[in-house]
Amino acid sequence: MISLALPAVLWMLAGLLLVSAAGVIAIRTSAPRRMTYPFCVVLGALIGVLAVAYLLSAREAEGLVLPLGVPWIGAHFRLDGLSAVFLAIVGFGGAS
Repeated sequence: MISLALPAVLWMLAGLLLVSAAGVIAIRTSAPRRMTYPFCVVLGALIGVLAVAYLLSAREAEGLVLPLGVPWIGAHFRLDGLSAVFLAIVGFGGAS
């Protein structure tokens, strides 16, 4: 069974980067500033919920290799118990 927890977490982290970049670019106006914080809270809480769900499911570690960086090496991402604990801490801490 293929789990979608790791790709979902990576997409949410990419969303956080995009929201923060949009907030920095449009710092002069108040509309993006009002929208940046709710998006960050929702994405942080979703990351925390996914991490806790992964911990409660007691699955094996997941790995994903993306073709980023050096062409023949790639970027290796892994989700295991310890990384899920830290994702939950950072996700809920960012949301609070």
